[in-house]
Amino acid sequence: MTSEVQINPTKLSILSINRSRYWIFKSAILEFLYAEVDKAGGNEFEGSGSESDEDEDELEDRLSFLNLTSKPQRNSLYDSSSSSASFSTPRRGKKHGSVSSMSSFNLETKEIDNSSKRHSVTNTNPAPTASNTARSDSNESDSEGPEAPNYFFHIAFTPIECTIICATTVMHRLFKEPLKACQELNYNDVTLVEQQFVNLQIDSGGGSDNNYRILQLTKPLSENNISLFFLSSHFSDIVLIPHHLEDKVVSILTQSNFEFNDLSGSYIINNNFNPIVAPSHDESSKGLEDRVFKLFKDSNIKPCIDKNVSLLLTGSRSNDVAATILKAAANLAANNIPDYFAITRTSQNEVSLILPRSSKKRSKMGFQSRFLIGSTQDIINPVTIDLQKLPLDSTGIVAGVASKIFTGINSLPGSDYPFELNFLSMARSAILMIPKENVELVNEILSSIDYDNL
Repeated sequence: MTSEVQINPTKLSILSINRSRYWIFKSAILEFLYAEVDKAGGNEFEGSGSESDEDEDELEDRLSFLNLTSKPQRNSLYDSSSSSASFSTPRRGKKHGSVSSMSSFNLETKEIDNSSKRHSVTNTNPAPTASNTARSDSNESDSEGPEAPNYFFHIAFTPIECTIICATTVMHRLFKEPLKACQELNYNDVTLVEQQFVNLQIDSGGGSDNNYRILQLTKPLSENNISLFFLSSHFSDIVLIPHHLEDKVVSILTQSNFEFNDLSGSYIINNNFNPIVAPSHDESSKGLEDRVFKLFKDSNIKPCIDKNVSLLLTGSRSNDVAATILKAAANLAANNIPDYFAITRTSQNEVSLILPRSSKKRSKMGFQSRFLIGSTQDIINPVTIDLQKLPLDSTGIVAGVASKIFTGINSLPGSDYPFELNFLSMARSAILMIPKENVELVNEILSSIDYDNL
Protein backbone atom coordinates (compact mmCIF):
# COMPACT_ATOMS: atom_id res chain seq x y z
CA MET A 1 0.00 0.00 0.00
CA THR A 2 1.21 3.54 -0.80
CA SER A 3 1.39 6.22 1.89
CA GLU A 4 1.52 9.93 1.13
CA VAL A 5 3.36 12.33 3.42
CA GLN A 6 3.02 16.10 3.41
CA ILE A 7 5.68 18.09 5.28
CA ASN A 8 4.40 21.36 6.70
CA PRO A 9 7.36 23.79 6.91
CA THR A 10 5.82 25.91 9.68
CA LYS A 11 7.79 25.77 12.91
CA LEU A 12 5.67 24.50 15.79
CA SER A 13 6.05 24.85 19.55
CA ILE A 14 4.63 22.59 22.25
CA LEU A 15 3.32 23.87 25.58
CA SER A 16 2.35 21.56 28.43
CA ILE A 17 0.17 22.92 31.23
CA ASN A 18 -0.91 21.19 34.40
CA ARG A 19 -4.69 21.16 34.15
CA SER A 20 -5.00 23.08 37.42
CA ARG A 21 -3.14 25.95 35.71
CA TYR A 22 -5.40 26.09 32.67
CA TRP A 23 -7.20 29.19 33.95
CA ILE A 24 -3.97 31.19 33.61
CA PHE A 25 -3.85 30.47 29.88
CA LYS A 26 -7.57 30.64 29.12
CA SER A 27 -7.54 34.15 27.68
CA ALA A 28 -4.63 33.39 25.33
CA ILE A 29 -6.20 30.11 24.18
CA LEU A 30 -9.51 31.81 23.43
CA GLU A 31 -7.81 34.58 21.49
CA PHE A 32 -6.01 31.94 19.47
CA LEU A 33 -9.22 30.02 18.72
CA TYR A 34 -11.08 33.19 17.71
CA ALA A 35 -8.26 33.94 15.27
CA GLU A 36 -8.73 30.45 13.83
CA VAL A 37 -12.46 31.15 13.43
CA ASP A 38 -11.62 34.31 11.52
CA LYS A 39 -9.15 32.34 9.39
CA ALA A 40 -11.88 29.82 8.56
CA GLY A 41 -14.10 32.63 7.28
CA GLY A 42 -17.68 33.50 8.06
CA ASN A 43 -19.43 31.96 5.06
CA GLU A 44 -20.83 29.07 7.01
CA PHE A 45 -22.64 31.46 9.34
CA GLU A 46 -24.28 33.36 6.49
CA GLY A 47 -26.80 30.77 5.46
CA SER A 48 -25.36 28.84 2.56
CA GLY A 49 -28.22 26.39 2.65
CA SER A 50 -26.16 23.58 4.09
CA GLU A 51 -27.78 24.01 7.50
CA SER A 52 -31.34 24.82 8.40
CA ASP A 53 -32.36 28.02 10.18
CA GLU A 54 -33.21 25.84 13.14
CA ASP A 55 -29.62 24.60 13.34
CA GLU A 56 -28.29 28.17 13.16
CA ASP A 57 -30.69 29.29 15.88
CA GLU A 58 -29.61 26.35 18.01
CA LEU A 59 -25.96 27.35 17.65
CA GLU A 60 -26.74 30.96 18.61
CA ASP A 61 -28.73 29.80 21.63
CA ARG A 62 -25.90 27.53 22.68
CA LEU A 63 -23.29 30.27 22.44
CA SER A 64 -25.57 32.67 24.29
CA PHE A 65 -26.03 30.11 27.05
CA LEU A 66 -22.27 29.93 27.44
CA ASN A 67 -22.00 33.75 27.56
CA LEU A 68 -19.63 33.74 24.62
CA THR A 69 -21.45 35.69 21.93
CA SER A 70 -18.74 38.37 21.98
CA LYS A 71 -14.98 38.08 22.12
CA PRO A 72 -13.24 38.78 25.44
CA GLN A 73 -10.85 41.70 25.64
CA ARG A 74 -7.19 40.78 25.28
CA ASN A 75 -5.37 40.68 28.62
CA SER A 76 -8.61 40.63 30.61
CA LEU A 77 -7.15 37.75 32.59
CA TYR A 78 -4.12 39.80 33.52
CA ASP A 79 -6.05 42.79 34.86
CA SER A 80 -6.14 42.84 38.64
CA SER A 81 -9.66 44.24 38.49
CA SER A 82 -10.86 41.32 36.41
CA SER A 83 -13.19 38.82 37.97
CA SER A 84 -10.86 36.13 36.67
CA ALA A 85 -8.37 37.00 39.46
CA SER A 86 -4.95 38.51 39.01
CA PHE A 87 -1.68 36.65 38.87
CA SER A 88 -0.69 38.01 42.27
CA THR A 89 -3.60 36.09 43.78
CA PRO A 90 -3.62 32.59 42.27
CA ARG A 91 -6.84 30.61 42.46
CA ARG A 92 -5.39 27.21 42.91
CA GLY A 93 -3.82 27.38 46.33
CA LYS A 94 -0.23 26.65 47.24
CA LYS A 95 2.77 26.79 44.95
CA HIS A 96 4.55 23.69 43.72
CA GLY A 97 8.25 24.25 44.20
CA SER A 98 10.57 26.58 42.38
CA VAL A 99 11.58 26.87 38.77
CA SER A 100 15.21 26.35 37.87
CA SER A 101 17.22 28.44 35.43
CA MET A 102 15.16 28.89 32.28
CA SER A 103 15.85 29.85 28.70
CA SER A 104 12.59 30.41 26.83
CA PHE A 105 10.40 33.19 28.26
CA ASN A 106 12.54 32.69 31.38
CA LEU A 107 10.74 29.37 31.82
CA GLU A 108 12.13 25.89 32.13
CA THR A 109 12.01 24.02 28.85
CA LYS A 110 12.09 20.26 28.49
CA GLU A 111 12.24 17.73 25.68
CA ILE A 112 9.76 14.99 24.84
CA ASP A 113 9.39 12.33 22.15
CA ASN A 114 6.59 10.37 20.55
CA SER A 115 6.18 8.76 23.93
CA SER A 116 6.10 12.28 25.35
CA LYS A 117 9.64 11.87 26.68
CA ARG A 118 12.66 12.66 24.53
CA HIS A 119 16.41 12.32 24.16
CA SER A 120 18.26 15.53 24.81
CA VAL A 121 18.89 17.16 21.45
CA THR A 122 20.90 20.33 20.97
CA ASN A 123 18.59 22.98 19.63
CA THR A 124 20.16 24.97 16.82
CA ASN A 125 17.25 27.43 16.92
CA PRO A 126 16.72 28.22 20.62
CA ALA A 127 13.42 29.81 21.51
CA PRO A 128 13.61 33.57 22.09
CA THR A 129 13.15 35.21 25.45
CA ALA A 130 10.20 37.42 26.21
CA SER A 131 12.29 40.53 25.59
CA ASN A 132 13.21 39.62 22.03
CA THR A 133 10.07 37.81 20.91
CA ALA A 134 8.90 40.59 18.61
CA ARG A 135 12.33 40.91 17.04
CA SER A 136 12.64 37.16 16.45
CA ASP A 137 9.20 37.04 14.84
CA SER A 138 10.21 39.83 12.50
CA ASN A 139 13.57 38.28 11.69
CA GLU A 140 11.99 34.92 10.93
CA SER A 141 9.56 36.57 8.57
CA ASP A 142 12.30 38.59 6.88
CA SER A 143 14.75 35.74 6.51
CA GLU A 144 12.41 33.02 5.38
CA GLY A 145 9.99 35.02 3.27
CA PRO A 146 6.23 34.51 3.07
CA GLU A 147 4.93 31.02 3.80
CA ALA A 148 1.79 29.26 2.73
CA PRO A 149 -1.01 29.61 5.31
CA ASN A 150 -0.57 27.28 8.25
CA TYR A 151 -3.76 25.68 9.53
CA PHE A 152 -2.33 23.09 11.90
CA PHE A 153 -2.96 23.35 15.62
CA HIS A 154 -3.70 20.90 18.42
CA ILE A 155 -5.24 21.54 21.84
CA ALA A 156 -5.82 18.51 24.07
CA PHE A 157 -6.96 17.83 27.63
CA THR A 158 -6.53 14.81 29.87
CA PRO A 159 -7.47 14.59 33.56
CA ILE A 160 -4.06 15.97 34.56
CA GLU A 161 -2.81 18.03 31.64
CA CYS A 162 -3.46 20.42 28.76
CA THR A 163 -1.17 20.40 25.72
CA ILE A 164 -1.09 23.17 23.10
CA ILE A 165 0.72 22.81 19.77
CA CYS A 166 0.72 25.77 17.40
CA ALA A 167 3.01 27.89 15.23
CA THR A 168 6.03 29.12 17.17
CA THR A 169 5.36 32.74 16.21
CA VAL A 170 1.83 32.44 17.60
CA MET A 171 3.11 30.79 20.77
CA HIS A 172 5.52 33.67 21.34
CA ARG A 173 2.91 36.32 20.66
CA LEU A 174 -0.01 34.99 22.69
CA PHE A 175 1.47 32.94 25.50
CA LYS A 176 4.49 34.89 26.75
CA GLU A 177 2.49 36.78 29.40
CA PRO A 178 0.92 33.74 31.11
CA LEU A 179 4.25 31.91 30.83
CA LYS A 180 5.99 34.80 32.55
CA ALA A 181 3.30 34.79 35.24
CA CYS A 182 3.90 31.08 35.91
CA GLN A 183 7.59 31.81 36.36
CA GLU A 184 6.81 34.60 38.82
CA LEU A 185 4.49 32.27 40.75
CA ASN A 186 7.16 29.53 40.86
CA TYR A 187 4.99 27.02 39.00
CA ASN A 188 7.21 24.24 37.70
CA ASP A 189 4.41 22.20 36.14
CA VAL A 190 4.14 24.42 33.06
CA THR A 191 6.61 23.42 30.34
CA LEU A 192 7.45 25.05 27.04
CA VAL A 193 9.39 22.48 25.02
CA GLU A 194 12.67 24.00 23.94
CA GLN A 195 13.02 22.64 20.44
CA GLN A 196 10.74 23.50 17.56
CA PHE A 197 8.99 20.94 15.38
CA VAL A 198 7.45 20.50 11.95
CA ASN A 199 4.67 18.05 11.23
CA LEU A 200 4.53 15.14 8.84
CA GLN A 201 0.93 14.49 7.86
CA ILE A 202 0.57 10.86 6.81
CA ASP A 203 -2.31 9.58 4.69
CA SER A 204 -2.19 5.85 4.16
CA GLY A 205 -5.67 5.54 2.73
CA GLY A 206 -7.08 3.90 5.84
CA GLY A 207 -7.02 0.21 6.55
CA SER A 208 -6.79 -1.68 9.80
CA ASP A 209 -3.04 -2.16 9.42
CA ASN A 210 -2.41 1.57 9.03
CA ASN A 211 -1.02 2.06 12.54
CA TYR A 212 1.56 -0.66 12.14
CA ARG A 213 2.59 0.90 8.82
CA ILE A 214 3.18 4.22 10.57
CA LEU A 215 5.31 2.58 13.26
CA GLN A 216 7.31 0.81 10.56
CA LEU A 217 7.69 4.06 8.61
CA THR A 218 9.09 5.91 11.61
CA LYS A 219 11.21 3.03 12.89
CA PRO A 220 14.41 4.15 11.09
CA LEU A 221 13.98 7.58 12.67
CA SER A 222 13.83 6.09 16.16
CA GLU A 223 16.87 3.96 15.38
CA ASN A 224 18.72 7.19 14.54
CA ASN A 225 17.77 8.76 17.88
CA ILE A 226 15.39 11.27 16.32
CA SER A 227 12.63 12.42 18.65
CA LEU A 228 9.08 11.87 17.43
CA PHE A 229 5.67 12.92 18.64
CA PHE A 230 2.64 10.94 17.42
CA LEU A 231 -0.91 12.29 17.11
CA SER A 232 -3.99 10.77 15.49
CA SER A 233 -6.78 12.76 13.90
CA HIS A 234 -9.97 11.56 12.23
CA PHE A 235 -8.51 12.39 8.82
CA SER A 236 -4.83 11.44 9.03
CA ASP A 237 -1.94 10.61 11.32
CA ILE A 238 0.59 13.21 12.36
CA VAL A 239 4.21 12.77 13.33
CA LEU A 240 6.07 15.77 14.71
CA ILE A 241 9.81 15.86 14.04
CA PRO A 242 12.45 18.34 15.25
CA HIS A 243 12.67 21.24 12.81
CA HIS A 244 16.46 21.38 12.80
CA LEU A 245 16.61 17.69 11.84
CA GLU A 246 14.16 17.89 8.94
CA ASP A 247 16.86 17.36 6.28
CA LYS A 248 18.24 14.40 8.21
CA VAL A 249 14.77 12.88 8.50
CA VAL A 250 14.18 13.18 4.75
CA SER A 251 17.63 11.71 4.07
CA ILE A 252 16.95 8.71 6.32
CA LEU A 253 13.51 8.08 4.88
CA THR A 254 14.80 8.45 1.32
CA GLN A 255 16.79 5.31 2.00
CA SER A 256 13.51 3.56 2.87
CA ASN A 257 11.44 4.02 -0.32
CA PHE A 258 10.68 7.67 0.47
CA GLU A 259 10.40 9.55 -2.85
CA PHE A 260 9.27 13.06 -3.73
CA ASN A 261 6.36 13.31 -6.17
CA ASP A 262 6.52 16.49 -8.27
CA LEU A 263 2.86 16.25 -9.27
CA SER A 264 1.42 16.11 -5.76
CA GLY A 265 4.17 18.08 -4.05
CA SER A 266 4.38 15.38 -1.39
CA TYR A 267 6.46 12.36 -0.51
CA ILE A 268 5.31 8.89 -1.46
CA ILE A 269 6.24 5.78 0.49
CA ASN A 270 5.62 2.28 -0.81
CA ASN A 271 5.17 0.12 2.26
CA ASN A 272 5.58 -3.44 1.11
CA PHE A 273 5.01 -5.61 4.13
CA ASN A 274 2.75 -8.43 5.11
CA PRO A 275 0.51 -7.35 8.02
CA ILE A 276 0.13 -10.98 9.02
CA VAL A 277 3.83 -11.20 9.85
CA ALA A 278 4.12 -10.77 13.59
CA PRO A 279 6.14 -7.81 14.86
CA SER A 280 7.71 -10.25 17.35
CA HIS A 281 9.90 -11.51 14.51
CA ASP A 282 11.57 -8.09 14.48
CA GLU A 283 14.40 -8.24 17.00
CA SER A 284 14.74 -4.46 17.20
CA SER A 285 11.03 -4.18 18.07
CA LYS A 286 11.45 -6.78 20.79
CA GLY A 287 14.42 -4.88 22.15
CA LEU A 288 12.37 -1.70 22.29
CA GLU A 289 9.55 -3.49 24.11
CA ASP A 290 11.91 -4.99 26.68
CA ARG A 291 13.63 -1.66 27.31
CA VAL A 292 10.37 0.24 27.77
CA PHE A 293 8.77 -2.26 30.13
CA LYS A 294 12.00 -2.61 32.12
CA LEU A 295 11.81 1.15 32.57
CA PHE A 296 8.20 0.76 33.71
CA LYS A 297 9.25 -1.87 36.23
CA ASP A 298 12.03 0.30 37.66
CA SER A 299 9.67 3.27 37.95
CA ASN A 300 6.66 1.30 39.22
CA ILE A 301 4.56 2.25 36.20
CA LYS A 302 1.93 0.15 34.49
CA PRO A 303 -0.28 1.08 31.52
CA CYS A 304 -3.86 1.51 32.70
CA ILE A 305 -6.96 0.92 30.57
CA ASP A 306 -9.82 3.16 31.63
CA LYS A 307 -12.83 1.03 30.78
CA ASN A 308 -15.19 3.64 32.22
CA VAL A 309 -14.18 6.33 29.74
CA SER A 310 -15.77 5.95 26.31
CA LEU A 311 -14.59 8.34 23.61
CA LEU A 312 -15.07 9.15 19.94
CA LEU A 313 -12.38 10.20 17.49
CA THR A 314 -14.48 12.18 15.05
CA GLY A 315 -14.40 15.28 12.88
CA SER A 316 -16.45 18.23 11.76
CA ARG A 317 -18.06 18.59 8.37
CA SER A 318 -15.99 20.64 5.93
CA ASN A 319 -18.53 23.47 5.88
CA ASP A 320 -18.73 23.54 9.67
CA VAL A 321 -15.10 24.28 10.56
CA ALA A 322 -15.58 27.78 11.99
CA ALA A 323 -18.65 26.72 13.98
CA THR A 324 -16.77 23.73 15.40
CA ILE A 325 -13.84 25.86 16.55
CA LEU A 326 -16.26 28.39 18.04
CA LYS A 327 -18.07 25.64 19.95
CA ALA A 328 -14.74 24.44 21.32
CA ALA A 329 -13.93 27.99 22.43
CA ALA A 330 -17.33 28.27 24.10
CA ASN A 331 -16.76 25.14 26.15
CA LEU A 332 -13.23 26.13 27.11
CA ALA A 333 -14.44 29.58 28.18
CA ALA A 334 -17.18 28.07 30.34
CA ASN A 335 -14.84 25.42 31.81
CA ASN A 336 -17.18 22.83 30.32
CA ILE A 337 -14.27 20.53 29.50
CA PRO A 338 -14.57 16.75 29.91
CA ASP A 339 -11.69 14.67 31.24
CA TYR A 340 -10.59 13.90 27.69
CA PHE A 341 -11.04 16.44 24.92
CA ALA A 342 -9.01 17.41 21.87
CA ILE A 343 -9.41 19.63 18.83
CA THR A 344 -6.91 19.26 15.99
CA ARG A 345 -6.94 21.23 12.78
CA THR A 346 -5.02 19.49 10.02
CA SER A 347 -6.00 21.61 7.01
CA GLN A 348 -8.28 24.44 5.97
CA ASN A 349 -11.37 22.22 5.90
CA GLU A 350 -10.43 19.47 8.37
CA VAL A 351 -10.97 19.68 12.13
CA SER A 352 -10.75 16.53 14.23
CA LEU A 353 -12.21 16.07 17.71
CA ILE A 354 -11.90 13.71 20.65
CA LEU A 355 -15.25 13.82 22.43
CA PRO A 356 -17.21 11.87 25.04
CA ARG A 357 -19.19 8.98 23.57
CA SER A 358 -22.25 10.02 25.59
CA SER A 359 -24.70 11.84 23.32
CA LYS A 360 -25.99 13.73 26.37
CA LYS A 361 -22.52 15.07 27.20
CA ARG A 362 -21.81 15.92 23.57
CA SER A 363 -25.13 17.71 23.18
CA LYS A 364 -24.37 19.78 26.26
CA MET A 365 -21.14 20.81 24.52
CA GLY A 366 -22.96 21.63 21.28
CA PHE A 367 -21.51 18.65 19.37
CA GLN A 368 -24.65 16.75 18.42
CA SER A 369 -24.12 13.81 16.09
CA ARG A 370 -25.57 15.60 13.07
CA PHE A 371 -22.68 18.08 13.18
CA LEU A 372 -20.05 15.32 13.13
CA ILE A 373 -18.73 12.77 10.65
CA GLY A 374 -17.95 9.16 11.39
CA SER A 375 -19.90 6.57 13.31
CA THR A 376 -20.85 7.13 16.93
CA GLN A 377 -20.53 3.36 17.33
CA ASP A 378 -16.74 3.46 16.85
CA ILE A 379 -16.07 3.78 20.57
CA ILE A 380 -12.51 3.98 21.88
CA ASN A 381 -11.04 3.62 25.37
CA PRO A 382 -7.82 5.28 26.56
CA VAL A 383 -4.78 3.33 27.68
CA THR A 384 -2.94 5.81 29.89
CA ILE A 385 0.71 5.70 30.91
CA ASP A 386 1.73 8.13 33.66
CA LEU A 387 5.15 9.52 32.73
CA GLN A 388 5.68 11.86 35.66
CA LYS A 389 8.13 9.48 37.35
CA LEU A 390 10.29 8.94 34.29
CA PRO A 391 13.51 10.81 33.52
CA LEU A 392 13.38 13.38 30.76
CA ASP A 393 15.64 11.36 28.48
CA SER A 394 13.25 8.40 28.36
CA THR A 395 12.26 7.60 24.77
CA GLY A 396 10.07 5.28 22.75
CA ILE A 397 7.31 4.84 25.31
CA VAL A 398 4.31 4.96 22.98
CA ALA A 399 6.10 3.01 20.25
CA GLY A 400 7.20 0.36 22.75
CA VAL A 401 3.74 -0.14 24.22
CA ALA A 402 2.12 -0.19 20.77
CA SER A 403 4.66 -2.76 19.58
CA LYS A 404 3.97 -4.90 22.65
CA ILE A 405 0.25 -4.84 21.89
CA PHE A 406 0.82 -5.80 18.24
CA THR A 407 3.17 -8.60 19.29
CA GLY A 408 0.70 -9.90 21.85
CA ILE A 409 -2.16 -9.90 19.37
CA ASN A 410 -0.18 -12.08 16.99
CA SER A 411 0.59 -14.57 19.74
CA LEU A 412 -3.02 -15.06 20.82
CA PRO A 413 -4.98 -17.75 18.96
CA GLY A 414 -8.03 -16.49 17.13
CA SER A 415 -7.22 -12.84 17.73
CA ASP A 416 -8.47 -10.24 15.28
CA TYR A 417 -5.29 -8.68 13.92
CA PRO A 418 -4.76 -5.94 13.22
CA PHE A 419 -7.14 -3.36 14.67
CA GLU A 420 -7.01 0.40 14.65
CA LEU A 421 -4.84 2.06 17.26
CA ASN A 422 -4.73 5.82 17.79
CA PHE A 423 -2.30 8.04 19.63
CA LEU A 424 -2.55 11.09 21.87
CA SER A 425 0.90 12.02 23.18
CA MET A 426 1.07 14.43 26.11
CA ALA A 427 4.11 15.68 28.03
CA ARG A 428 3.15 14.02 31.33
CA SER A 429 1.22 11.04 30.04
CA ALA A 430 1.23 8.83 26.98
CA ILE A 431 -2.15 7.71 25.70
CA LEU A 432 -3.08 5.00 23.23
CA MET A 433 -6.71 4.74 22.18
CA ILE A 434 -8.10 1.29 21.40
CA PRO A 435 -11.48 0.12 20.06
CA LYS A 436 -13.89 -0.77 22.85
CA GLU A 437 -14.40 -4.26 21.44
CA ASN A 438 -10.68 -4.95 21.86
CA VAL A 439 -10.36 -3.74 25.45
CA GLU A 440 -10.40 -7.21 27.01
CA LEU A 441 -7.87 -8.48 24.48
CA VAL A 442 -5.45 -5.62 25.15
CA ASN A 443 -6.03 -5.95 28.89
CA GLU A 444 -5.07 -9.64 28.66
CA ILE A 445 -1.88 -8.75 26.78
CA LEU A 446 -0.81 -6.05 29.23
CA SER A 447 -1.77 -8.12 32.28
CA SER A 448 0.30 -11.07 31.08
CA ILE A 449 3.57 -9.12 31.10
CA ASP A 450 5.98 -10.71 33.57
CA TYR A 451 7.68 -7.67 35.06
CA ASP A 452 9.68 -9.83 37.49
CA ASN A 453 11.64 -11.42 34.65
CA LEU A 454 12.37 -8.23 32.73
